[in-house]
Amino acid sequence: MRIFLAAAAMTLLSLSSAAAQSSWGFGGSYSSNAPQTDGDWVRCTNDNHEHPLERAIESCTRIIGQRDGRSTVAGALWYRAQLYEDQGQHDLAGADIRAARDLYDEMIEADRDEATGYNNRASVNSWLEDYDRALADYDRAIELGRDYTSPLIGRAQVLFRRGDFTGAMEAYDRASRLAARNYGTYPSIYSGKCISRAAARVELDQARRFCDRAVRNSEASAWALVARGYYRFMTGDLEGANADFTRAGERDAYSAIAVYGRGVVAMRQGRQAEGEADMARGLQMNRRDVQFYSNAGLAP
Repeated sequence: MRIFLAAAAMTLLSLSSAAAQSSWGFGGSYSSNAPQTDGDWVRCTNDNHEHPLERAIESCTRIIGQRDGRSTVAGALWYRAQLYEDQGQHDLAGADIRAARDLYDEMIEADRDEATGYNNRASVNSWLEDYDRALADYDRAIELGRDYTSPLIGRAQVLFRRGDFTGAMEAYDRASRLAARNYGTYPSIYSGKCISRAAARVELDQARRFCDRAVRNSEASAWALVARGYYRFMTGDLEGANADFTRAGERDAYSAIAVYGRGVVAMRQGRQAEGEADMARGLQMNRRDVQFYSNAGLAP
């Protein structure tokens, strides 16, 4: 999931930068002094789908072809898989994810005390719905990388998918405290703190403030609007939820959750044909992303 993911799905430039740690659990380290390579990374990660999918895939493929180290290639494979998913090419996406996992296996075998390999392999295992292994790798990454928030966020996402919303909330809160001590809590963590509380139906006033802050501090990225739309839906504000999902779809035409969420709201408001069409389209666009929220109550 690119949101916060997404998103969750920021750039792979430096672990010392908060923006480099993807809010949806994929963290990594990548740096390059070559302008072309940096430009390829911006297109390959394709946050908010700002670049055409074909061009973004070309950039990922160029990075992979350069074979500039296992970490770099694995990262590009991860992002290219996301892009293939957006195109509906699920077989190609799965092949890239499995190839990335093989590279992370090699990295961990070569250095069993490096947190990044465990964190990134955990994200791959989460994609493959191997949640037990994902959690084990996240826990190892947390143990090794004491100032590293990505595995805490990834762990929270797995727990959220499993319906352990209280556990997810605790992991997001722990990530927030760690980030605040080091470089400041960033928007994706605020979104996570919001959605986990909304799903658990606790501390809803705090949840609203967290979502508002995420939207305000992320320049209203689609993933932050989706998170607030989910919060508003869960607290009965259908008009507000519809506004956020609609705006998220305008920001990112490939946001499956925005389309699906808008459909769910339409169903709740009695616009059945419109709602069914949007829900079906959202599921067709990216079932995995939609299920993250639909399994947590975003349903007619």
